[in-house]
Amino acid sequence: LQSVMQHPDVLGTPIAITVNYAAALEAGAFDIQATAVRTNRSTQHWTVQITQAGASGAPNMTTTATVVTAARRETWGESDMPMPESPRPETVERMSIGPSGVAWIKQYEMFYPRVWLRRAKHVPAGTVSITTYFHAGPQQLAEVGTGYLLGRAAGQQFFNGFFDQTAHLWSEKGVLLATSNQIVYYKE
Repeated sequence: LQSVMQHPDVLGTPIAITVNYAAALEAGAFDIQATAVRTNRSTQHWTVQITQAGASGAPNMTTTATVVTAARRETWGESDMPMPESPRPETVERMSIGPSGVAWIKQYEMFYPRVWLRRAKHVPAGTVSITTYFHAGPQQLAEVGTGYLLGRAAGQQFFNGFFDQTAHLWSEKGVLLATSNQIVYYKE
């Protein structure tokens, strides 16, 4: 997303991104190619590719993405997804969850793959594809600052090594900032 937002030809702000993880990105150099494939008066569509040299030195595709940006115009707006009742963040004891060696989990105070909840054990799991929709602009994000966010995730179907999951993300003031859908691989 950053490679698109820093591009000199970008139009507006992001409204959607879909990321497909084809292979793990290894430590080391990689190349990002962001290309605007269609621009009209209101929206702009981008493709993004991340490649990294493999063992033979040839570039390997690790990640593909599509990004849609838009010139948002002031209009009526309302949310059909109100923030659920929850305790104030400072009143909740911080939980240390997840297996050791999983770096991303340290970024959250209470969050983990839904398969861990449903199976009541830690199994290898990883996102294959995720689409995120952005419902806030720069002003709403600036108001959030470094404040807490409330995330709510729900698994929908677990079947033969894959499950899908929805997620919603609200600011402390109850503003719905983003929603996402993803498909996740799991192994037992």
